[in-house]
Amino acid sequence: MTTQPTYQVDQLPEHLRSQVRVTDAGCWEWQGKVNNKGYGYYSERGRHTYAHRSSYEALVGPIPDGLEIDHLCVNPPCINPADLEPVTHAENQRRIAERQTACKRQGHDWTDPANVRTRPNGSRYCYACEREAQRRRHTEKTGVPYRGAQADRTHCPQGHPYDEENTYRTKRGGRMCKECTRQRNRERRALKRL
Repeated sequence: MTTQPTYQVDQLPEHLRSQVRVTDAGCWEWQGKVNNKGYGYYSERGRHTYAHRSSYEALVGPIPDGLEIDHLCVNPPCINPADLEPVTHAENQRRIAERQTACKRQGHDWTDPANVRTRPNGSRYCYACEREAQRRRHTEKTGVPYRGAQADRTHCPQGHPYDEENTYRTKRGGRMCKECTRQRNRERRALKRL
């Protein structure tokens, strides 16, 4: 069994070391600029350079071609090489999806099977957010709120009241107008006689 090498902050080059704060969890958090995903970076000769990549290359060695750095600690500003591992893009994406316990849009719990679905390609998506998006698109397209409009109606499209004696429920819970059903049945019987 191989042991994970340990690194010391003072082994870092000065331009990295001066921007690091060591956390109780052992992460070396970058205190300089971070991008919108939380990854630390700095400018070197007019180019943005990721701090975690520089730290890995300074203390471990070059990152192999075709690989990217995965944060094992799941802490994007961390630049501790002990928490970094070079992996393929596919492996990094698989690990990210595996670690995800809530959707990014609304924070729906992905540990609840009712909230998550898997596409044929293996990627997951939030079913609750997808339903909300479908309802929003329906409302934008038709101008009528999805489902809510049906529940608020007091009369059927032909003008008959939705009341106790003129309404029945379908197996799926929808409302049906008894008078409209009687009229359709009369018309169907009349056509059969012809």
